[in-house]
Amino acid sequence: MLPTGIFGICSRRRDEIDSWLKEVELHVGEEQLLETQQSADGSVMLGVIRSARYPYPALLSEAADGAGIGVFDGVMFEESVLSREPHALATLPVEQLSRNCNGMFQSASCDGTHLRLVSDPFASLPLYYSLQEQGAVFSTSLRMVCRWKEARGGLRQDEDGMAQLLAFGFALGGKTMYAGIHRMTGASLVDIDLTGDAAQSSHFRYDTVEVHPAPYDGLEADIVDAFREAVLTLHDMEGTGSIAALTGGLDSRTIAAVLHAEGRDCSFVTHYMQEGHDIGVARETVRLLGLQHHEERLPDTYDLMQEKDDFLAAGNGVLSFNNIHASEVHRRYARYGSMLLDGNHTSIEGRWFMRNTAARVKTRDDFLRESARMLLQEDVLGFTRDADRLRRRAIEQLEQVIPDPRNYADSAYCADSFYVQQLLPQHVTDLALMQNQHIRYVTPYYDRRYVALIARMEASKRWRQRPQQLSIETHVPQLRRLHRAYSDVLSWPTANPWLLRVPVALERLYRRAGLSRWPRLYHAVSRYAPSVRPSLRFPPDLSFLDIDDQAFDRVRIRDAFTASAPVTADYTLMKLLPYLMKSD
Repeated sequence: MLPTGIFGICSRRRDEIDSWLKEVELHVGEEQLLETQQSADGSVMLGVIRSARYPYPALLSEAADGAGIGVFDGVMFEESVLSREPHALATLPVEQLSRNCNGMFQSASCDGTHLRLVSDPFASLPLYYSLQEQGAVFSTSLRMVCRWKEARGGLRQDEDGMAQLLAFGFALGGKTMYAGIHRMTGASLVDIDLTGDAAQSSHFRYDTVEVHPAPYDGLEADIVDAFREAVLTLHDMEGTGSIAALTGGLDSRTIAAVLHAEGRDCSFVTHYMQEGHDIGVARETVRLLGLQHHEERLPDTYDLMQEKDDFLAAGNGVLSFNNIHASEVHRRYARYGSMLLDGNHTSIEGRWFMRNTAARVKTRDDFLRESARMLLQEDVLGFTRDADRLRRRAIEQLEQVIPDPRNYADSAYCADSFYVQQLLPQHVTDLALMQNQHIRYVTPYYDRRYVALIARMEASKRWRQRPQQLSIETHVPQLRRLHRAYSDVLSWPTANPWLLRVPVALERLYRRAGLSRWPRLYHAVSRYAPSVRPSLRFPPDLSFLDIDDQAFDRVRIRDAFTASAPVTADYTLMKLLPYLMKSD
């Protein structure tokens, strides 16, 4: 099976195109559909892999005169030529890209002289590509791009990309773990010359999200209106085929408040593995609003060997096994609809990784040091042979994209701009591909108009999740009195960030004090109760691990993945495993 989404190849050799297409066809799953279209001269082929499980929002188009072809996959928050006539992308003036690219999508177009690729503002779906002198290939499947690269002269590891993946869990600047294979970043455009050297392509951002304080009278009302419009646009796109996730968190509750106040008929779905705070808050939301609600209880243990092939193929092998239950979750959600509105926000309107340290950051060196401290996954590096070298190399790559706080009104806005430009496009992405096998994943929080408005709000308000609170106050104010499920710790119904943290701080204190050694006492005072906490069962035979790479400490890995009892899916440890597993 391959990830759903678009793909394409250009080559002056027709046999190379045919050979690569056969390779793609070989890996298409039983519940997938493949469509292709070729340019008039046969040198370019574009295509899309659809899920056969639901109506898929993808389109192939051709210009009336046959001079251009295009492919589009995704949804738009605003009317766009890309979703109607994707072949027009190749000739679309660059200055018009920004207003035509507000959505969650991928698109490609060819006009005979050049091939153009474009990603949405936050790269919400991954698109990998590779360029060589007389050819180019792109796909949502990293594996298929690797196969083309390998056939063209060998596949080599990119040391910088691998260092970042092991150190941070992702690679910045469009790098991957393979030399010569790139990943589209947010709001990026790649123009590939088909008449000369395809490797000499132009690559630039057509839009940049800057987080600057620029409040005005009526800003908060505009934020509420923009969010409402984004929610309704997505819901009305599918009508009765639209459902919404209700996790118990503030983000999904805000979506529920809008749909309820606007009288939209929508089913809400919640999954859980055990009784916990999240499921309790979700049930209370349902009771207050009288929502149509479905609960899906999942097993709390997953057999690694049964899940790994589907999991790795659908998600490009770069997912944490902390999400191993995702396939089953969305298979179940697909019973109720074809599009899932999720509450995944941009993180600049809520808690994020540098919120508590941004005030101390004054220089670029300070910002680099604090960012590295927050991003480094030391547990993963502990499984490598040369952790210090990899750490240094990853930080050198990080330094290339670090902004200078002195160029911003406040260091908080520097931190937020860095997050939304560089880190946000690393989130969701491959996990969204896995979800799209079963049900289309969308979120109203990625509407560029909404993001542009909250980027103008003062940091102190955004970080208290004021945008979400505004929508709830406007639509269903009674939801404000519900408790918060804050990182699986039940917290108080308040917008005050310090009061929210008190139960979280107490929970950490209990753990450090070893209170869990006395279960009755611990459960009597603790406010920690996760509803989703998957465990993995490892097979006795670990031969499925491909650990010949010299970067990894083979002994430590084998010792870590013991085969006895189910193992809790630790985030940092499991992030390493997909790179070591054979996915074919």
